[in-house]
Amino acid sequence: MERYVNIIPKDSQEGSFYRAILAIHKEQYKVAQDYICMSRDMLDTELTAMAGESYQRAYGAMVQVQMLSELEEVMQYKLVPERRPTLKEMWWQRLQAGQRLVEDWQKIIQVHSLVLEPHEDIHTWLKYAALCRKSGSMRLSHKTLVMLLGYDPEDNPQLSLPHIMPHVTFAYTKHLWAIDQKVRAFRQLEQFLNEYTQQAADGGISTEERNRLLARCYLKLGGWQESLEGVSETSINYILNCYQQATEYDKDWYKAWHSWAYMNFETVLFYKNKEESDKSKLEKSPQEADKNLDLNKHTVLAVQGFFK
Repeated sequence: MERYVNIIPKDSQEGSFYRAILAIHKEQYKVAQDYICMSRDMLDTELTAMAGESYQRAYGAMVQVQMLSELEEVMQYKLVPERRPTLKEMWWQRLQAGQRLVEDWQKIIQVHSLVLEPHEDIHTWLKYAALCRKSGSMRLSHKTLVMLLGYDPEDNPQLSLPHIMPHVTFAYTKHLWAIDQKVRAFRQLEQFLNEYTQQAADGGISTEERNRLLARCYLKLGGWQESLEGVSETSINYILNCYQQATEYDKDWYKAWHSWAYMNFETVLFYKNKEESDKSKLEKSPQEADKNLDLNKHTVLAVQGFFK
């Protein structure tokens, strides 16, 4: 990196920024601060000129200003251990407040990585991977998740995904779904849930966080089953069970209750339509009477779920 930086003119904004990073690596904090101030002075002129034109044009320079401030905070992180939790939370909140642009997140996270290993900042990296996925940057999404997992699941696609980092595993199944490997994504998530729910709670994750994750996994699994097979006699019970599990793992989650209620409503519609289309029998059989009882039950459950 030093050879690359030496090629960049020292009196440019980029040159002073990267020289500040090198100085931090060498623990030359006074030198780093001087370069940060130099870079900030150059940006100040640029930002003043752009701000008069439009916010969008000035936004890139504002991100650079943020990165300079965070370089100063990186030095604090190194020098004042008791400030570390506060700084980590501040960086996360700042990222959340900015625009959802892959390029900007990548630059800012690279600054954080001067003091944070990926496993110390998994939440941020997972959010970045999701941002890549939603913006269509599938290679970056895959690369990020592989880095977090420590291996590439594509090397052995038949093997189940690991449980040691459940949030990363869940994110990887969503990546598979996004790249149109939908059946594989569904099966991997189903297998993960079957195995993970049989394990004792992991000491590295709180019970509350574990339950929250499981609720989201079950909701996603039910949605994927509905997407793959639609609402049919063979899929209804499976989907309802997934949504019910989601409500049980996170009892206050509106989205889970709404999905469960709506699926009960769809179940009523499905069997009503089926009944309407089947007029061949003149008399109702005992099985049809039982079905009416089931319809009443699903109707009640739908109403209860919508009002949760």
